[in-house]
Amino acid sequence: MRHQIGSGAYGEVFHGYFRKTEVAIKMLKAEYANEQKLNILQESSLQMNLHHPNIVALMGIVLKPSTCIITEFCKFGDLARIIFAKDYVIDKEHIRKFSLDTCLGMNYLHGAQMVHRDLKSRNLLIDKDWNIKVADFGLAAFLEDVQYNTPCGTPTHMAPEIIISHKFTKKSDVYSFAVCLYEMVARVRPYIGVSEETLVTGVTKKSNYLRPTVPEDADPILVDIMKKCWDGNPLGRPTFADLIETFQAITFPEPVKKKPWKQGTPDIPLAHSLVFPEDGSLHELIDKGNSSDESHVF
Repeated sequence: MRHQIGSGAYGEVFHGYFRKTEVAIKMLKAEYANEQKLNILQESSLQMNLHHPNIVALMGIVLKPSTCIITEFCKFGDLARIIFAKDYVIDKEHIRKFSLDTCLGMNYLHGAQMVHRDLKSRNLLIDKDWNIKVADFGLAAFLEDVQYNTPCGTPTHMAPEIIISHKFTKKSDVYSFAVCLYEMVARVRPYIGVSEETLVTGVTKKSNYLRPTVPEDADPILVDIMKKCWDGNPLGRPTFADLIETFQAITFPEPVKKKPWKQGTPDIPLAHSLVFPEDGSLHELIDKGNSSDESHVF
């Protein structure tokens, strides 16, 4: 268990191998798995049908002896880990590429008539080639199934229409993307020091509404996109298809390095290796690259 790469109230995440492919294994606590079994199965059924280079692939789920969710492994973790680490150098071209990847994944999701409902930098993962993968579909839903009775998502990334009417549309995801873009540009979390009450009141104003404070030296092209995406009126926001065209048309100077880089030190992988064998248990991998070809996968 010492090779975990993440943990939370739900359980722990490990790096491992499944059929000789690197994977992330989310091992859920028994009490959480029992309480959330239906939600887990629903989330898995949604994600299992999504196949796109910018969507995290679900490899399978295991129900016994422990409940585990197996997804493709993303070496560099979530985007928040990178953009809030001040020792990483991130150029405008890197931001353009990250944004384009995100929009490609989200456009695919919307094309499947699904909404994410919790798009944020913590839910954007980075693979070994620095491609962005949209992840965490715990709140995702088909548009026709979305119930408008309670707001959901992360308050700092939540569109005003969700707060006001609890109505979620594709354009609500676009608003959340705007806050992600802000985080990439500003390299800080939005609304630091702002109370939730002030946030909710300010964001929903019809005029002079509250939005994150954009740095004065921010690139005007990126700022313009940001502001269009967090327009208070959903109809004024672009679609992800529009944004794909926008980011593809932008030309920024070639960065010092093609990928973000950490000053003074090499990139450090997130984990050592575990193997997920056919009996459903977890074991440490001794010979790197070896793994079982069978598993209880649905």
